[in-house]
Parts: sequence; C-alpha cells; structure tokens
Amino acid sequence: MKVGGKAKSLSDRRKEKPEPSQRQSRYPRRAVSRKSYKEDDVPDDDHYIYCEDCHEVFEGQCSKHPLTIIKDNPVPKGSKDRARKTLPDGLMVKQSLIPGAGHGTFATKFIPKGYRFGPYDGDIVDLETGYDSGYAWEICTEGKPHHYVDSNSEQTGNWMRYINCARNEGEQNLVAFQYLGDIYYRTFKPICPG
Repeated sequence: MKVGGKAKSLSDRRKEKPEPSQRQSRYPRRAVSRKSYKEDDVPDDDHYIYCEDCHEVFEGQCSKHPLTIIKDNPVPKGSKDRARKTLPDGLMVKQSLIPGAGHGTFATKFIPKGYRFGPYDGDIVDLETGYDSGYAWEICTEGKPHHYVDSNSEQTGNWMRYINCARNEGEQNLVAFQYLGDIYYRTFKPICPG
C-alpha cells in the first residue's frame, strides 16, 4: 500500500476542521429542512365582503365602494305579524307572480346597486331542523355548517323571509352572503319599482 502526500500534524488537522454548516451529519435525513403540516391560519370567510365594482374581497367593506346599509324597522320578537312590520321603507310584501311562491317582496321605489339588507332574522335551530325548513339559512363557522337561522315564524322572523329565489339569472338582483355570523342580502344591480 502506498500513501501519498504530506503527513499533517494534529494542529494542522484542527485548522482544517469544517465549519458546522459544512459538516456532514451522521443522520443525513435530519439535515433536510423541516416541513410543517399545520394549516395556515386563514381568517374565517365570513369576515370578508365581495365588492362587485373592484371584483375583490375585502375584510369588512370596500373603502371605495361601501355598501349602503338599510336597516329593518325595529319590532320586538314575538309581536303579531312581526315579519311584515320589520319591512324597511321602499319595500312591500304582496302576492308573488311566481307560481306557487306565495308572497314576495317588491320595491316601491328605485333601489340602486350596492345596498345591503339584513341581517336575516329568525330562530336559531340545529342543522337537522333547519335543513327541512323552507325559510332557513345555514350559518357556517370555520367553513363547517354550525346552525340555521329559521324565519319560518312570522312572529320571530323578519321581512327577508318573503324574498323569493329568482327563477333564472336574468331575474336575480340580490346576492346572499354570510358576514360575521349573519346572513345579508346585497343588491348587485339596480332594482326598479314593481
């Protein structure tokens, strides 16, 4: 056997000792950067509102295009015919022209795009009870169904129970959205009287 090269003293070998970052690990897999499998902390969706003008989602309202908030007429829960009495100015409830729909909500004056109505009011019910109601909205918490707001009772619900679903996109003038645990409707296009 032949060894080539110059012999090195102990002090020479210490000088050549690699820096910690250059050393090879005895456990090479431990040198791999660690992977985190924890989900990112993303705020709840119901903290955001979509702006039709900017085509963006904002935490709270868009500062350039804030929604005009239309509040219900205040009527205590349990009052006779409460739902109709909560109706804001400029709206009325009457027989719907949609076959089988019953009553509907109609504008009595021009309502521009960018109005917010609500919150949808009613009784808080569990998922099974709310699922079977024709007047309930599902409320989600952290992206999962949590409960329903059921406006089946005219004594505990508000006027929003009378808003009917559009039969097609051309009829639609409102969008429902969840914000801070409540359901609201916003006008995404102007609504003419009638």
